[in-house]
Amino acid sequence: MGADVSRVRRRCTTRARIAQFYIGQTLAGPRAAGQWIGMQNFVGSLASIVTLPVTGVLVDRCGNYGLAFAVAGAVTFLGAAAWGWVIPELGPIEWCAGQPTAATP
Repeated sequence: MGADVSRVRRRCTTRARIAQFYIGQTLAGPRAAGQWIGMQNFVGSLASIVTLPVTGVLVDRCGNYGLAFAVAGAVTFLGAAAWGWVIPELGPIEWCAGQPTAATP
């Protein structure tokens, strides 16, 4: 039973990671994919840095992890809703032709 759960969890997380980069590259297009994925990684890392002290403060004030889990769930829900609101359909973004990117000198 445990091996089956572990296998399913690995498949789901691997597909989620692949989808994250696939969506970023699709939205950015070939001219700005590196910048887009770099920004995604920066925001994800920044969230990791902020989460630890916030969780510690919530646990210290409440004495349990209940509020910390509620805040984590609310942030996750808001993030998923923001994806649906900010990106209504998946497709390449038309970037301004005059703006240089890292790929174009």
